[in-house]
Amino acid sequence: MQTTQEQKRLLNCTKVNEITGCYIWTRKTSIDGYGQTMIKESCGSVHLERAHHASYVAFYGEVPQGKKVRQGCGNSLCINPEHLELVVS
Repeated sequence: MQTTQEQKRLLNCTKVNEITGCYIWTRKTSIDGYGQTMIKESCGSVHLERAHHASYVAFYGEVPQGKKVRQGCGNSLCINPEHLELVVS
């Protein structure tokens, strides 16, 4: 959901790396090293989502079908919207 409130919520869960510009996720992580966050849909349902995916949605809107979000910087914990890119899934 693309809202200022969601953007702030996600950014409050990060620590900025001043050298790389990465926003490092500081909360729950998956076994494969990606940040995870709970997302509440407008219908009220809640699900676990990768933090970088949630960041993309919060800042840019929905991910087009057939695409996925990845960190262009290569840091699996980065959710900086400027480092996120869409690739074919």
